Amino acid sequence: MAAVDLRLLLVAQLYNSMHGLGTDERALSRIIAIRSEIDLATLKVLYQQKIGRSLAEMVKSDTTSDYRSLLLTLLGEK
Repeated sequence: MAAVDLRLLLVAQLYNSMHGLGTDERALSRIIAIRSEIDLATLKVLYQQKIGRSLAEMVKSDTTSDYRSLLLTLLGEK
C-alpha cells in the first residue's frame, strides 16, 4: 500500500471544497480551523504550487461576508 502525503490530501480537499458550483463550507471550515498555523503555512504554499492560485484568492472568490473574514483571519491573510 502506498503512503499518502496528508498535506497533499488536504490540498485536494481544500480545492474540491471550493471548485465548481457552490462551496462546501463544512469541509472548508473543518480543514482550515483544525490545522495549526505551521500546517496552514505549508498548506498555503502547497496549494499555490499544485493549484496555481493562492488559497486566500480562492477563499476570497468563493466566500462572502463574515465567513470570508473568519477564514482569511485563520489563514493569517487579514
